[in-house]
Amino acid sequence: MSVKKVSVFLVSLFLLSLISTSVVAHEQKLYTVLIYEQGETAPDNLIDEKFLDGDIVWFKNVDSRPNYTSQAWIDLDGDGVMNSTNDFVSSWMYGDDMCPKDSEGNLTDPDCRESQQFAFNFTDAVGNYGFVIYHAQENDTSNASITHNGSIKVNVDNHTDPGQPSIGDCFGIGCDEKTEENTGTEEVAEQGEMSAMQILLIIVLILSVVSSFGLMMSIINERQESEKDYSLQEE
Repeated sequence: MSVKKVSVFLVSLFLLSLISTSVVAHEQKLYTVLIYEQGETAPDNLIDEKFLDGDIVWFKNVDSRPNYTSQAWIDLDGDGVMNSTNDFVSSWMYGDDMCPKDSEGNLTDPDCRESQQFAFNFTDAVGNYGFVIYHAQENDTSNASITHNGSIKVNVDNHTDPGQPSIGDCFGIGCDEKTEENTGTEEVAEQGEMSAMQILLIIVLILSVVSSFGLMMSIINERQESEKDYSLQEE
């Protein structure tokens, strides 16, 4: 393989490494908000610093009472008024096992929902948002009442932040203790991974510079040889 081809290959590898680093910086995550009887939620507020723009909030109704339903609203425009034009409005959600399912657990009635999600992947999503939970009897949703007021904080997706979630992180109810126990180990592992990536990029950059210098010298030598052959032909 010629020096020129080697140089092109190494430069391409370097650019690919940079692109790969930016792409895997943040993988979209889903955070659960459970809706219990009378509309209480867990957590009360979604203010986890790891919840970033582009992530998803998943409202799940776990009220086991029959004939009761819940609805979630998010005040997206921040005007303090919930309306279906500018804000997020979920479908009316029924409790666990209230919707018919097939043998594999899939919903068979498209009008019967037990959960719904919303992704904060629009422009300028970073900020604080209020949300409310409405609770009503199935046949009387027009008289629904607000049973919970909460807030959602969407943080900036900073690719260099070592505190951002990594692949395999646990979210939602039942994950708090495990997350706290593994925090130190995960941060050390993530820092080690970043250091290894930086070292790889430095090595590739050095090889690119060396190969570019070799290419330049090869071109100079070829030009000198051509001039020498031309001089001999003239003599």
